[in-house]
This record gives sequence, structure tokens and C-alpha cells, in this order.
Amino acid sequence: MASNDSRFPEASDKKETNPGGGESPGPTQERPEEEDKESDEEQRVEKFDSAVDKWMESGKGKVVTMADVDAFRELFRKVPKARKEECVHRALNLIPDDNVMLLAGILFDKEQDKEILNLVYNDILNRDEDVKKPILKEVFKDREHPNWADTAWILEVTGELPANEQDK
Repeated sequence: MASNDSRFPEASDKKETNPGGGESPGPTQERPEEEDKESDEEQRVEKFDSAVDKWMESGKGKVVTMADVDAFRELFRKVPKARKEECVHRALNLIPDDNVMLLAGILFDKEQDKEILNLVYNDILNRDEDVKKPILKEVFKDREHPNWADTAWILEVTGELPANEQDK
């Protein structure tokens, strides 16, 4: 006996076809290449998240090297654009001050969207003075950096502006 309840559509022997012929996947089916792409993207997010977890757990014991910064930045570059903000928020919340140079690696990567750079920059501004000052001084050295003007103003107001720049 067939049900007329619209919540329970009956199975149909009709197959959807695409304009080029052949069967089309239904609305809930995904094409294999889409699944592979999503799987690859998810793996890249998981690799970055694993690196964040590693650095969160290492805390004070491990010194961040330039190789670590480069590797962390490369993992972040591979994160799909649609997931970058989510991943950077997680990193900003979990990376301790002792390992903040990992985040600075993202901040110095001007290939990132300005929104991402601003998120990292604003987080660094909320860190302890001894953590943020060296990073601000590095940003100040690069007049092409999107956060240069803010950095110059902060360094001027706090009296940290290099002496040769105070008269300009």
C-alpha cells in the first residue's frame, strides 16, 4: 500500500539524466571528485590543527625555530581559503605566548588575505608587552605591510618608535 504522506516520498524507478546523457547523481549524492576534494581539504585542515595542538601542548619547553615558523606557515597556506578564518581563530586561541612566533609567521606572510593578517595582528596586540614588541618592530620594518601604519602609530605613542623615524 502506497503512502500519500509527502514526508515519505516513494522510490521511483525513474533515473535522473543529465543533458549529456547518462545518470546524474541525485541531490544527496556527491560525485567522487567532489568527495576527493573535500577529503583532501579536510586532511589539510587536520594537519594544521594537529600542528596547533602540538605547539599548544609543548608550551614553555620547546623553542620555536625559523624552520618551525616556516613549516607552520606552509601548513596554513595549504588550508582551503574557506576554512582559513576558522583555523586561524583556533590557532590564536590555543598557541601560547611562548610560541607566538608561529603566528607571527602568518602575520608576515603578505600573501594571506588582509582579514587574516588583521586577525593575527589584533591577537598579537593583546599579548604581553614582551611578546608583542619584537613583532611590532618587525612589522614596522616593512612599509608595505598592511598593518604598518597602525604599528607606526602604536610605536610612536608608546615611545618605541626607532629614533631615526621619529622626525619623519
